[in-house]
Amino acid sequence: MTDCTTLQSTAAECGYAHYGNIFYRPAYSNIENRIVGGIVAPPNAFPWQALIQRTFPSLVTCGGSLIQLDKSRNDSDLVLTAAHCLYDKDRNVWIDSTNITVILGAYNRLNPYEHTRQVFPVQDYLAHSYHPHATENDIAVLKLQSTARHAAVINPICVPQRKDFLPLGTTCLTSGWGIANTMDSFGALRMTYLSVALREICGDTPLRHPYEICTRNFGLRGICHGDSGSPLMCLHEGRYFIFGIATWVTQCGDVSAFTDVSYYSDWIRRVARWLDQ
Repeated sequence: MTDCTTLQSTAAECGYAHYGNIFYRPAYSNIENRIVGGIVAPPNAFPWQALIQRTFPSLVTCGGSLIQLDKSRNDSDLVLTAAHCLYDKDRNVWIDSTNITVILGAYNRLNPYEHTRQVFPVQDYLAHSYHPHATENDIAVLKLQSTARHAAVINPICVPQRKDFLPLGTTCLTSGWGIANTMDSFGALRMTYLSVALREICGDTPLRHPYEICTRNFGLRGICHGDSGSPLMCLHEGRYFIFGIATWVTQCGDVSAFTDVSYYSDWIRRVARWLDQ
């Protein structure tokens, strides 16, 4: 088992934020709307950030991350997200892939005319053995109908290996378009930083399953409604790795829980091969 200081990149050119190193700790003075307590991210700072839209039976948005497993390619067609984003609890069915769209290169979710945007229909997807009334195995892989060529505003994030883990106290970033206030009308991507914490001391709510990552906030900051599927990204030697997928939160700005991507990394690779068939 290795920690994040010994990680090796699993995809050529993965994990580069093309606007420089923005991994810093800004001052916060109040609680804001998306990514509670966070700040507005620089435009297209995280080129793997995906905006996932379910168009039926009603419009639902989630976050996701463009990944690449074949380091010989300069394009990608796989996106990681939370399984619960693809499940319709009201009808108790999985959403058909024809009703799911992935948008890459987006910055303001309210502006469909951004010139950096590329819209991709979903060809197929596979979720793990997720149960809608629990949070276990809350992970899914989407395959796009066409590949996204790597560029400054669209580029994959690195995927850790099964043996990799995050030491306690590691500071990571998360970003998303989630909404915590019904009066919110500013749709830019937001970001904040979180610290990996002990399961037993993760606020007043212990993690529900062993393959989740607990993060503690730094003063009412964390994920919120609409941030589901967004990445927990950790920086190593200038590259970001996706270690978590936003899955649940006790209340906005409190304890944030993420599906542990390193635990599922072998499963992700098996699913990618299956989706290529």
